[in-house]
Parts: sequence; C-alpha cells; structure tokens
Amino acid sequence: MRLHLDTPLEGAAIRGAALHVQGWAYDENSPVRRVVVLVDGRPVARATLGWARPDVAERYADPRMGLCGFDRVVTLPPELRTPGPHTVAVRARLMDGRRRRTPEVRVDLPEDVLLPDEPVAAVRPATGAIIRSVWLARSLDRGGSQLRMAETIDHLLRSGGWSVTVLSPVDGLLRERLERAGATVRLVDPVPFDDAAAYRVAVKGLADELADADLAVAFTVTSFPLVDAARLAGVPAVQRIGESAPLPTVAAWLLGHLDPDVEARARRAVRGAAAIWTNSHAVERVYRRQGYDGPWRVLHTGRPDVGNPPARAEARRRLGIPSDRRLLVFAGTIWPVKGQGLLAEAVRVVHEEVPDLMVAMVGYDGNAHATHLRDHVAAHDLADTVVVAPFHDDLGTWWAAADGVALTPTRQSEALSAALVEGMAHGLPALATLAGDADVMVEDGVSGWLAEPDDLDSLVDALRRAGAADPATWRRYGDQAALRCAREHDREGALVEAEALLRESARTP
Repeated sequence: MRLHLDTPLEGAAIRGAALHVQGWAYDENSPVRRVVVLVDGRPVARATLGWARPDVAERYADPRMGLCGFDRVVTLPPELRTPGPHTVAVRARLMDGRRRRTPEVRVDLPEDVLLPDEPVAAVRPATGAIIRSVWLARSLDRGGSQLRMAETIDHLLRSGGWSVTVLSPVDGLLRERLERAGATVRLVDPVPFDDAAAYRVAVKGLADELADADLAVAFTVTSFPLVDAARLAGVPAVQRIGESAPLPTVAAWLLGHLDPDVEARARRAVRGAAAIWTNSHAVERVYRRQGYDGPWRVLHTGRPDVGNPPARAEARRRLGIPSDRRLLVFAGTIWPVKGQGLLAEAVRVVHEEVPDLMVAMVGYDGNAHATHLRDHVAAHDLADTVVVAPFHDDLGTWWAAADGVALTPTRQSEALSAALVEGMAHGLPALATLAGDADVMVEDGVSGWLAEPDDLDSLVDALRRAGAADPATWRRYGDQAALRCAREHDREGALVEAEALLRESARTP
C-alpha cells in the first residue's frame, strides 16, 4: 500500500481550530476502505476519500489513481485546542484488512489572543406592518442552500407583509429569480475571515446596511457576519445553519483560514440571535458541542409536490437510460465531500456481482472535480455504469426513470438533503450514509439501505444488499419511503412554518 500525508508539514503552525489534513492512498490489489486522522495518537475523524489527485496519476502513469486522494478539515475538539506542540498522523485500512500508518508530524498550536469587543445597541423589534428584512447569501449560485433561500423568499413575497433585500459577495444565476420574485439584490464586498481587524471593519459596513431593517437573516453558517452586524445595529437576527460541519471546517472548505477572534465573535453573535434555525437535529448537536448554545429551532425542509412526472419508459427514453438497468439517482453538487467519488469506487467493487446496477450523479458540474470524476470513471471502464450529468432545475424526469435515490456524503457535509426527501417522496427506496438526519428519514431494511460515512466497506455492503434485493423488495421499500415522507409537512407547509419563525423573531425584543 502507498500512503502519503502531504499536509500538514512538519513544524507547521495551526491557526485557529481547523486542522487541514491531505494526502493520498492507493493499492493495486485492494481498494482503500478508510483513512483515519490521528491527533496526539487519538483518532479524531475519518478523512473523505475520492479526492482528485491528477498529479499522482501522472507521476505513476496510472490513470486509475486519479481519485486516490483523501482530505479532511478537522475542527479540533476543545480538549485538543491546548497551545503548544501536537502530533498528526493518518492510518489507512484496505478492504483486504491490511493497515498502514504514516510517521507522525509535529505541529504547533499558538495561543489565541482575542481583541476587545465593541459596544452593541439595544435590540429594537419590528413594529410596522411591513417587515423589512435583509439577507446575506454565501453566493447567488444554485447550490442547495441558495435554492432553499430563494424558495423561502418567494414564499414571503407572495404572502405579503415583507420586503426583502439580499446581499451577496458573489453574483450568479439565482439573481434573476430573486429579482423576478420582487427582492432587491445588492453585491457587497466579501467579509474576510482570516484577519480580525479587517473583519471588524467589514461587519461595521454590514451594520450600515441594516440601518432601516427590522430583521437580519443569515441563511448559511458562513453568513454569520450579518448576525454579528445585527448585534451592533440593534436589529433582531436569525441564523440558519444547514451545514453539519462545524464553522471552522466549513470556512476552510469555502474561504480559507478562520481567525480565532472571528470564530469567537461568531459564537457570541449566533448565541445571541433571536433564533438559530436548522433543518437537522444532528446539526444542533454538533454546534452545541462547539459552544453555539441559544434558541435552536429544527424545521425540516418539507416534502415536495411530486407533480405529474412522465412514465418510466418515456423518462428513460429522454435520458438515454437502458430499460434493463436498475438505476440509483444521486442529486447534488459534484463535490468531494458529497461522496460521489466514494460511491463510484463502491460501484466498481460490486460491478461484477451486480452488473445491472447503474448510478446517475446529477448536479452542478462546472468544476474540476466533475472532470476528474468522469476521467476516473472512464479509466475504470465504468462509463456505462456511472453517469455524471449536469444540473437540472426539475429532477422529475430523473425520479421517474429511477429505481432508487442515493445520497452518500461524508458525515459533515449534509444536514438533511432536500434531494433525499424529494426522491423518497417519489416512492423511491434510499441508499444513504449516516450523515445529518438521514437516519431520521431512512430506516435500514425497511425503506432503504444505510451505510457508515467515509467507509468504503460499509458502502459496498449496502450496495450488495440493495443489489441482492428483488424488484418487489425495492418497490416495497419505496412505498415505505413515500409513507415516511407523508408524515413530513409538504413544502408549502414547511415554508409557512419558516415564515412564522421569521415573524416571531422580528418581533423579539
């Protein structure tokens, strides 16, 4: 087995609570089952497998090694955040049981120095007939959180009694939809997370945007600067958190380093919000462990209206799916932490046992990882079995063509996927990893098949069990999946519940 730890380097200084671990693992004879991150000899997390490493594939002239990378941003638990030297290593295990561990590297965690806080204004609750709301988006692309935000804003502006201004540091295709609904969209400078002094200047600028507002809504965890600005402006605020990874991890994924002072400001601001809104009990547990106590409210996204999808044969004809294949549809942005690479590897392992199984990965593919994933699939002669398809506004045709829905992310990347609920609402059994509230929706052996996240062997076992089940079992599991979704609010009911939370928060003194 070849196992390399690339990051962190010997003697590196770890700033803040996020430890970024990167490397690669490969064996010609046995797939890599899991990679565990060790800090001071203690296992703290499993790394995410399936990251693209074209440099390694080129070095060894072997295109099969294209997705041999592993990556994990570990938010250190409080007991390991002590200043001074620490050690980091990784331990890999193959499917055939062999193990290997890298030598330890020493890293240093400096002592945090927090800057003094500024005075804050007394909160002034909304009193007018129209609630003037200001929202901060991560971007205006069509990722899951941004689409949920647009749905909520659509509902508020249809129901009346609201004005909405959306601030975003990044423009995108979602802007047209928001403006068509009646929202005002303004581009703002990004808030720096790696420089505490610059962060404070940016937050004061956001406070100016709230001068006439009745409510501030931060729709993703990295939008917390708006909640911090609301503290300064004396405006009630709602923080929505749809990510099950701790804030330092999410910040490292999307923005880079999170300064310890900025994280402390985030914790204090979120704790003081009028409401902390999430769609997953797992998210609440993760964030409370990190010190984000406060008025948490869990509101599931709700089941969609299944509408009138085309017949199965017609849907498969449109999409070019053979009629004799058993199709799992994975809907989500093509991104390593979503787990498409690990699922592709699991399909490779079981392909000879379950030759009729086919997986379609449907989502935003305008990134390098989607290209590397396609190259990896081709290198292993799986192009007819694993399809990587572009984003679709309406997944109805895919659900009509599917036999099941798949969602196999790392433990930290999902709260409760709307795509999982949508597929189950269409009467599809689910193959899912235990991330977020997946176990709340899916009952193993009743409405689908569950697997441990970041563990190839567990996912392979789930695929084998699914492949061994006859069509009648798939249909029975699908019926149970639809019944489970029927116990959820429909999407409109969930939006009404969210509006009530926002109205209540705007009136909170």
